[in-house]
Amino acid sequence: MVDVSRRPVAWLMRSVALVALVALAGCATITPLPASRIPEPRLSPQGFGGEVSLAQRLSFKRAKGLPGSGPRQLDVLLEIDATQVQLAGIAMGQRVLSMRWDGSTLDVQRHPLLPVQVDPARILRDIQYAFWPIADLQATLPVGWQLRDEPLQRELLRGDTPVIAIAYESDTPRWQGTVRLDNKLEGYQLEIRSQVQETTSP
Repeated sequence: MVDVSRRPVAWLMRSVALVALVALAGCATITPLPASRIPEPRLSPQGFGGEVSLAQRLSFKRAKGLPGSGPRQLDVLLEIDATQVQLAGIAMGQRVLSMRWDGSTLDVQRHPLLPVQVDPARILRDIQYAFWPIADLQATLPVGWQLRDEPLQRELLRGDTPVIAIAYESDTPRWQGTVRLDNKLEGYQLEIRSQVQETTSP
């Protein structure tokens, strides 16, 4: 019998972190419906129209009735300027994800404990649908998709069917405060609470 009491504290902390990240992956493991993959804008960082540095708390929740429907949280640091989008994900006090998008290449560094189901491409997609200018987003959509924009909400539709609904606490700028994204197709909700780290002017 193994004497667990003699195991190093660091080993126990790794185990706790692994459990937390696997739980988070339960929200990130998403299978789109056949022939209905959500378009990925992959817009340039310059198109954002300014610079911003934010500390964010992401709260994920699967749609009611789906496995792993309880809320999960991840703290991130998000920086956007004319040359790049950078995001660092923090769990249990350590960096578990680094992501950089320069308009052509998505570079990703992952901690060994980060489950493979956590998809940085989906994170970038949701950030751009929430925060990039509406005209640029609409220009990337394939035939049959449309994006509606109102002062405190956006809605991505396939035909007449809502796919993603985004609600904003603030209209100017939209990344200020709390943003709630409801992905109806892939079955999850994402709440983004942002705090500005420095004076910015997008």
